Amino acid sequence: MQRVLKIGLGLVTVLALAWAWLAQESLLPKAFAANMTLGVARGLPKTGQTTSYETGDDGTYQKGWSGTRFTNNTDGTITDNATGLMWVQDGTGLGCNNGSTLAWAAAITFAEGLDFAGYSDWRLPNVKELQSIVDYGTYNPAIDSVFTNTQSDYYWSSTTYAVNTGNAWTVDFDVGHVSYGSKGVGYYVRPVRGGQ
Repeated sequence: MQRVLKIGLGLVTVLALAWAWLAQESLLPKAFAANMTLGVARGLPKTGQTTSYETGDDGTYQKGWSGTRFTNNTDGTITDNATGLMWVQDGTGLGCNNGSTLAWAAAITFAEGLDFAGYSDWRLPNVKELQSIVDYGTYNPAIDSVFTNTQSDYYWSSTTYAVNTGNAWTVDFDVGHVSYGSKGVGYYVRPVRGGQ
């Protein structure tokens, strides 16, 4: 068992060195290398909880990617440095349907047709992407203040609820609650671009 473990760790080291050499010599496909640089390999972001309420809870360890989380691109967009995703910044601006709600299919159509900040490849985020910008260290709204005018309410994801396909997953930015809602109900939108 120990011999297998040592061989496995040796292989990981060799692969890491090979990866670094390939990147340095520009032998990786540019799109792949750029994606790795933009955050896919950086890991999960911290939750935002900084207070410990019980030894061993999230506030004790505060695990997660710890670099500068968000970059304000000064064009109405925010880049998440942990995930590499680019988000529309202003929750009541043009990129977020002027802060008006939409039914699920209309929200997808809106995001897919959005031409904003010089980009036309916007989309509705999946539920994991949308939840990734929740800041559980705050509430009302539960999101970093770099995202302006975020409604403390439900936002659509593009992910259908498998138990009942008439519903889709949502994220409530009042407290960061992930739930689902009927696709016919109007919720807010925050388009995203990038990712794999």
